[in-house]
Amino acid sequence: MGAVRLGRRQRRTKALKELQGRLPPGLWDSVADLNPAERPTMSGLLKAWRRLGRVASISAPDRNLLRAAFVDAFTRVLREQGKNTFGPADFGVSNVRELADLFVTMLDRVGYTRASRAKLRRMRSHLVGELLEVLVRNSRELQPGLRLMAQAQLANFRRPGVGLVDARGKDVVTPASFGAVTTGIDLAVTGPRRSRRKFVDLVHVSVGEFPDGKTFLAILVETEIKMPRAAQKAGKQIGRAQVRFHLRRGDSLSVDVAGHGPLEFKADQILFLPGKVQRNLITVADTPNFTLRTTRAGGYDEAFWEVALDVRADALRRLVDMAVP
Repeated sequence: MGAVRLGRRQRRTKALKELQGRLPPGLWDSVADLNPAERPTMSGLLKAWRRLGRVASISAPDRNLLRAAFVDAFTRVLREQGKNTFGPADFGVSNVRELADLFVTMLDRVGYTRASRAKLRRMRSHLVGELLEVLVRNSRELQPGLRLMAQAQLANFRRPGVGLVDARGKDVVTPASFGAVTTGIDLAVTGPRRSRRKFVDLVHVSVGEFPDGKTFLAILVETEIKMPRAAQKAGKQIGRAQVRFHLRRGDSLSVDVAGHGPLEFKADQILFLPGKVQRNLITVADTPNFTLRTTRAGGYDEAFWEVALDVRADALRRLVDMAVP
């Protein structure tokens, strides 16, 4: 008689049962919480994840198995508890399982497993902000407008005789070519005297070349994303962001550019068009509106648009509340 072919759920159940035998006895119940045949709860899953995540002796293959099992379980929870909040398309993914994977990745990135209970409470606002960034980057209402703004700015960069400068204000030679408008995220300054620190949530950029073949990054539109309370004081951060572009000797700007991947640039490879820098602050409100604001935090007058989106902020908080009760 031939071997019985197991389905996906049966294979996962069998693999988890085998994993239980490789864990210390006190952790067996945590793996049992991931049983595909059981109805999971958010609190039970998070408790299990925190316990298992602190065990250093778990091998890499077993951790991959646990992560996949957690994503499956979170998927089932989100299908039940995530109703009347946001859909997968709002976050740029295709289905609920991809949304669960995004959620697990985000929690892992902020150190959820090893955070103390007190820190978990403080983590809520950070997670809400992270999710808002994903929503804005995938907004079907906002992004076309930002891209049009960037395309208009790129046309200005390409005008004959226009005076472009690098991040320290020095004139640069006329570029040989500009690439198409694309986006950049995870901007950070790195160097021998600096740890990686994120600044500016989203930029629309063009990657091009100087006549000598050296690559540059043209900053077209800068976008900072904040929840309403944080947005009130965001002018200070927006002003200082420009100063951070200057870079110290030995520092580099790292940025993940869509279509190019992670790239690094020195100060003389970062291009601006003086007097025409487009900066935006994106937040949420009961009704959409636009407000022109100014700041001198960077050492000189700068103007930026505050754009309030009609986003279900309460629903966004409820989504985070499922992870940080």
